[in-house]
Amino acid sequence: MKSISIGKKFIILAIFSIIAIISIGLYGLYNIRATFAWVGNVYNTAQDIQHIAFEMGEPLNKVHQLSLLIVTVPHQKMQLDLYEQQKKLIKQIDDTIKVWHDHVMTAKEQNRVTQVEQAWQQYKKLSSYTTETLLEGYREAAFMNASGAERQQFDVLLDVFHQWVTEYTKTAQQIQENANATYYSTLTVSLVALVVLVLLVAVFNFYTAKLIIRPLNKAVAIANAVANGNLNNEIIVLNHDESGQLLQALERMQTQLRGKIAEEKRITEEALRINQALDSVTTSVLIADNNYKIIYMNNALKTLFQQEAEKLRRELPLFDPDKLLYEPVDILHKNPQAHRNLLKNLKATEKAKLDLDSLVIEYMLTPVINGNGERLGFVKEFNNRTQEFATEQEINQVIHTASQGNFTQRIRLTDKAGFFKTVSESLNQIMDLNQQVIKDTMRMFAALAKGDLTQTINTLYVGEFAQLKMDANATVCKLTEVMGLIQKSANMVDSVAESLLQGNTSLSQRTEEQAAALEETAASIEEMTSIVQQNAENARQANELAMNARKDAQEGGDVVNATIAAMVNINTSSKRVTDIIGVINDIAFQTNLLALNAAVEAARAGEQGRGFAVVAAEVRNLAQRSAEAAKEIKTLIEDSVNKVNEGSVLVNQSGATLQRIFLAVKKVSDIIAEITAASQEQAAGIHQVNKAISQMDEMTQQNSNMVSQAKEASEIMREQASQLMKHTAFFRLSTTELPSPTHNTTVEQVTKPVKKINTPSVKQVHYQHLENLHAQQNAKKASKLASSTYSSPTRAKVKKEDDWEDF
Repeated sequence: MKSISIGKKFIILAIFSIIAIISIGLYGLYNIRATFAWVGNVYNTAQDIQHIAFEMGEPLNKVHQLSLLIVTVPHQKMQLDLYEQQKKLIKQIDDTIKVWHDHVMTAKEQNRVTQVEQAWQQYKKLSSYTTETLLEGYREAAFMNASGAERQQFDVLLDVFHQWVTEYTKTAQQIQENANATYYSTLTVSLVALVVLVLLVAVFNFYTAKLIIRPLNKAVAIANAVANGNLNNEIIVLNHDESGQLLQALERMQTQLRGKIAEEKRITEEALRINQALDSVTTSVLIADNNYKIIYMNNALKTLFQQEAEKLRRELPLFDPDKLLYEPVDILHKNPQAHRNLLKNLKATEKAKLDLDSLVIEYMLTPVINGNGERLGFVKEFNNRTQEFATEQEINQVIHTASQGNFTQRIRLTDKAGFFKTVSESLNQIMDLNQQVIKDTMRMFAALAKGDLTQTINTLYVGEFAQLKMDANATVCKLTEVMGLIQKSANMVDSVAESLLQGNTSLSQRTEEQAAALEETAASIEEMTSIVQQNAENARQANELAMNARKDAQEGGDVVNATIAAMVNINTSSKRVTDIIGVINDIAFQTNLLALNAAVEAARAGEQGRGFAVVAAEVRNLAQRSAEAAKEIKTLIEDSVNKVNEGSVLVNQSGATLQRIFLAVKKVSDIIAEITAASQEQAAGIHQVNKAISQMDEMTQQNSNMVSQAKEASEIMREQASQLMKHTAFFRLSTTELPSPTHNTTVEQVTKPVKKINTPSVKQVHYQHLENLHAQQNAKKASKLASSTYSSPTRAKVKKEDDWEDF
């Protein structure tokens, strides 16, 4: 076996395994074929059961249902239609039983089919007897047969049919059990054969693998030793297969490597010194050869690419920071051809930038030239200015928004460090301070524009901002002080002016009203005599009219009493008509019952009573219509009775009302007689009252002129004070409201003397038309006074004094 090649060993192993697998497969196929035959039998049996249920089960139920339905329907045409449907189903069942007789079955199954056929033939005879009896006119006999013997035979038929189906189901279960037994037998044999095959293949593989793996392990050990730098390994070749050839090749490789390593060691030491220097610098450096392959990246560049890997990968899909070595340098550029052209024409150091959207990376490109002037490659020095550029843009944006008057924007500090973080923090502090100063100033001046002097700046500031705060607060305090003094003075002046105006207005109003009253009273006194005489004449005429009204009221009471009696008679007649309609309704109901009984008897008589049934139906319809008409008439009569009752109530109420009118007219007549006597007595005192009023009118006119002048002066002063208060009321002060000075004593002193002018003798000589005229004048003057004044405690008291005076 040591001289056999590894390929032949694997061929022998494959042939042995194939033979074993084919053997197991043939055995499995044989048993699968047997299992498939059993499954086919199960499927055919299930199909037979389904066919039986569909072809016989459902038609049997329908035949029996039709048999019961035939004996219950009343019309012969429907009975014939149902009988035709039943004959079709009977033929279908006969054909199905015939087909099953010809079907290949066991003797036991054939016996079951014969039992079903016998039961079916017996049921078919009973069903035919039911139908024939019904068609001959013996409906009750047909019904008794269908619900008795036919029903019992149908139960027997169903029992035999179910036994047949159950037998088929048991056969299918037996077939399934046989198939399961075959399956488990095949599974057991296959598993045993498979275990034996696995053991044999394992033993053969172990022996073969031992012959292959032992030399390979030795070769691997030698290769690992060479990889670890040991080139003095002892290599002994025992086999002549591929493993032996591998050991011979390793021995030759070890000898050649010893010579090459000595030369490369010298070159490596020189390159190592350069790499160590480049790895120590903070500048990101990349070196590529003339084939544009990346041959070196220092630690700074690796760190840069690792940090920005996600952003670079979004724009450069092929970028992978762990697989850049020995890859084309074009992988770092979106436009590789343009970069190649730049490298081809590179003669000296040039500065460029990577074409990226999310990063700002600049680089210095320098060619590497040897002593003979030949270019060996090029060096790239990268500088990531993304954060610097972003910070510059952010600072420019913040400064721009601040120049536009927006101090809400700030510089993010989470992604900054060092100098840029310090600058950003300082700039944010400046923006916060300016925003706070502007907010405080805007708040104070906005309140000042609305007249609110309670707002001040309370934030602690230093330097020029502190001076601005002090000046602004001092301005508000000074305005508050000035406006407070002005409001106090305005309130005092307005209060005094208001008191004077109230007193003068009240006095002027009363004086004018008194003068007008006296002037009008003098004229009215002259008319009173003629008015009294006219009243006496009117009282006499009113007495005559009252007597006539009394007579008419008495006659109206008599008419109402007659109307009440008529309403009672109508109500009695309506109730009688309602009773008659009720009798008609009862007759219609009895007629309806008689027609219904006649229709039932006609139905029992069959064809001989058909004509009588038609007449009975018409009589029933007429009785129903009569009942409905009587019901409607009764409803209308009842409604009329209700309305007559309501009319009776109204007429009774009218009679009582006319009686009260008669008594009132009598009383009015007596009062008018008394008024006539009193009018004659009034004429005597009118002359004396007229003389006294003339003297009072002269004195009142003089007082009215003086009061009017004082009122005009008070009104001018009050209007000026009101204007001043309106202007000062625009400002809201932080101090508590100053109490307004009151002049209740002054007002009372002005208004109380006027109260004495109101004498009871004047009120006694006023009449209704004179009182209306004075009330209109008072309303006009009160409206004018209310429009030019405002509410105050003093005004409220003066108004209270005005309420009692009336001329």
